[in-house]
Parts: sequence; C-alpha cells; structure tokens
Amino acid sequence: MEGFDSLAAPWSKLLSECPRCAPFFTPQWLKLWWRHFGSGSPLLLSVREGDSLAGVAPLKSTQGELSLLGSGDVCDYLDIIARPEHARAVCRAVVDFIQPMEWRKLSLFPLHAKSTTLEHLVPLLRDAGYRIETQQEDVSPKTELPPTWDAYMAGLDKKDRHELRRKMRRLEGQDGVGQQVITGGPSLHGDLEEFFAMFLESQVGKTLFLTPAMRDFFLDMAETAADMGWLRLFFLNIDGARTSVVMALDYGDTMYLYNSGYYQRYSHLAVGLLLKAYCIQYSIERGKRCFDFLRGGEPYKYDLGGHDMPVFRCSVSRG
Repeated sequence: MEGFDSLAAPWSKLLSECPRCAPFFTPQWLKLWWRHFGSGSPLLLSVREGDSLAGVAPLKSTQGELSLLGSGDVCDYLDIIARPEHARAVCRAVVDFIQPMEWRKLSLFPLHAKSTTLEHLVPLLRDAGYRIETQQEDVSPKTELPPTWDAYMAGLDKKDRHELRRKMRRLEGQDGVGQQVITGGPSLHGDLEEFFAMFLESQVGKTLFLTPAMRDFFLDMAETAADMGWLRLFFLNIDGARTSVVMALDYGDTMYLYNSGYYQRYSHLAVGLLLKAYCIQYSIERGKRCFDFLRGGEPYKYDLGGHDMPVFRCSVSRG
C-alpha cells in the first residue's frame, strides 16, 4: 500500500488512460474527502505491471466494515481504477488482499453501471464464496453531446424543445441578460458564498445538508478544483444581478453538473433550468462529448435531454 502523495502522479496518469473516469476517482478528490470526513484507516492498494501502475483500489476500513474510499453524499460515483486490459487482474489482487483481513461487510456504493467494480470485482467475490446483494439505488441521467447547439436542440423531445425555446425567448426579453463563468481567482470565496445563498434558498431541506463541515468541504473542494483546472462556476445575470448558479466540473470529455441554486424571486423566469441549458451550450462549444447531470432523477434533467444510467449499491458479506 502507498499514500496519496506518492501515488498522485502515476494515479493521475492511470486515469488519463482509463475510460469512464470521473473527478471523484482522482487522488486530489479522495485526499480532500479523507481530510474532511475520513475515519478509520485508508487503504490505497496499488497494483503494478512491471514498473507501470496497472490499478488502484481506494478502500477504507471502519469498525470491521470495508468500503470504497469516499461517500455517496459528495461523490456521485466511486470505483476501482484500472486499465481495461488489467481490470480483472487488479480486482483479483483486491480479493487476495482482503480475504485474510477481519471484516464483516464490504460496502460498494455508488457504482456506475459499467464500473470496474461491478464488471470484475463482484463476480470474483461471488466465485470466492462471498454473499452478494446488488440493487439499483439511484439513477444518474446524462446526455451525449453533438457537435453543435442546433443539433442538440433538434435531438430534444418536441415538447421539451418548444418549452425551452419559449423560456429562452422570455428571458432574452429582460434587460442585461448574460452569463459569467468563474474558474478561480481572488473573487472565488465571495462567489462561493453567493453559491451557498442560492443553493439554500432554492432547495428545501438543504440547510440540514450544508453543515459547517460540509461547507468547509465545498470551499476546499472548489479551490482544489480551480487549481486543477476543473472548476466551472456559472452565474446567470439579469440587469446586473445574479439570479442562478451552477457548480460544474470540467473533466476529460465530460461536463459534470455538481450542484446548483437560484433566488426564488426569479423563479418565474426559469433561471435555474435556463442556466443549465446555457451550461450545455458552453460544453458543446468547447467540444465536450457528454453532459452528466449526476445522481438524482429531478425532472429538469429529462427536460434537457437526460437519459437514465442506473447507479448500484452492492453489499458483500462472508459466506
């Protein structure tokens, strides 16, 4: 086993060579999660093919339970990272590593439908005699992006396309409509405070979610994402006033919609939905191939062309 710092460079290189990777799989994200929420023991199992890193299994051990490192409240997907040609061997190494350990349960969540964990680790654990319970826990809508905005609009359901155009025309009739994209800089802390204000006002029950510890994580995460070049903090302005916000992560060929909010006094103009549409337009203009709305089946995701991808939970116990 190794540490975050010693693995950071080869781990990042490995991710660049693996399909279906997300920012939640990076050493920067998981190190940040561990700093804010970690307890028990982190287990970073590295598997090598000669001098090259073939895979990383980020695990943690807490009171007799093993799980993937991270948590579903701030990590929309988790997984074992491995090159496709090494995936089964990496997962075999994980099975060999955990078999002599003392644990009652292995919890694997949240898992992308085509994750290395589901495709390789779970069958190997079943073959080794472990009891496996797998169930769909959530959905994560996403849309594949065409080369142009016109092609995207043409691909929407007729009713959704009509409604989006109608809402856009109404918004464009307001004074001083424009968008800002913040990627970092000295104003970031103040921008994040406005994000928090809109986030709390637009979503019932988010006060319980946004604890002081969670707020600290978001601040640290945004600064880390800015340093890595991932952060995209979108604001929709009307007549000089910010009305809605989207926090997105630009990683690889995908834009990930991480969180959002808006001021209720502008809700009649559908500023939340329309800013997300502008985020999709921004992504298309920059050659992104996918827009991932991340977990949750909120209606707006389907209004904007999202298609469900199942997300699974798998519980493993000794036979």
